Amino acid sequence: MDGKLETCEALFEKFKDTHVLNASQQFAEWTNPAVFPSASTQDTGTRYALERDYQSKGAMLVNNLASKVVQALFPQNSSFFEISSTPQMLQIAEQMGADAKAAASKFAGIENRASARVFLNAGYAALTHAMKLLVITGNVLLYRDPVSKKMHSYSVRDYVVKRDGSGNVMLTILKERIALLDVPVDFRMSFLNGRTDPYEDVTLFTKITRKIQNGRVVYEITQECEGHGIGTKSTYPEFLCPYIPLAWNLVTGEHYGRGHVEDFAGDFARLSE
Repeated sequence: MDGKLETCEALFEKFKDTHVLNASQQFAEWTNPAVFPSASTQDTGTRYALERDYQSKGAMLVNNLASKVVQALFPQNSSFFEISSTPQMLQIAEQMGADAKAAASKFAGIENRASARVFLNAGYAALTHAMKLLVITGNVLLYRDPVSKKMHSYSVRDYVVKRDGSGNVMLTILKERIALLDVPVDFRMSFLNGRTDPYEDVTLFTKITRKIQNGRVVYEITQECEGHGIGTKSTYPEFLCPYIPLAWNLVTGEHYGRGHVEDFAGDFARLSE
């Protein structure tokens, strides 16, 4: 590297696992190829022709399982998490003039309102798509935009992840396509030769790095466009980072997860034949 830091694009190519991509594509062809097409739609936005199997039982099974798991994790008529009343929280509630019963009622209201936000901005559809990716490929990157509150799910064609031996996420790099219209004007003039077509596509890389600050784990987020840094750096506590790389079944020591379909690969291959 001649003493220079590698660009996000170079790191993306370095950590790309072709074995994971090839296996994921095969499992998708046996089940639901639209979930994981043969090429990333992030590159051009083009709709690619799908190589489908001669049976649709795999798609039926995956869609049914993904729907049931999402319904179990995020029920529509009740909260999917609970706020436990700690002594410190009850003490603060008492100082505000609320007893334990009133505090419990308040916490329940917060649970219900927070849970309902999952269903805003097509968030439930994004979660269902993410679950299909997990079942088929074993991997998905979830992102919830802090501004628009929209949820996005990305396949392993669009991101790479680096984990340590214990499975902790050390580095994630997301590759996505954005319109030139969304790039700041000063950046366009300085690094993009003043290109003006608002609908021209450029590639944006987002780098999420695990770091230790003051003895606590944080994730530092930086972005890069056309090999140049763009925007400002942001830092999130470990469990508040909006980028969440998930795995269905993570084998110790591996960087990427394995999906549920892989457990039944033999049967799907025979069914395909």
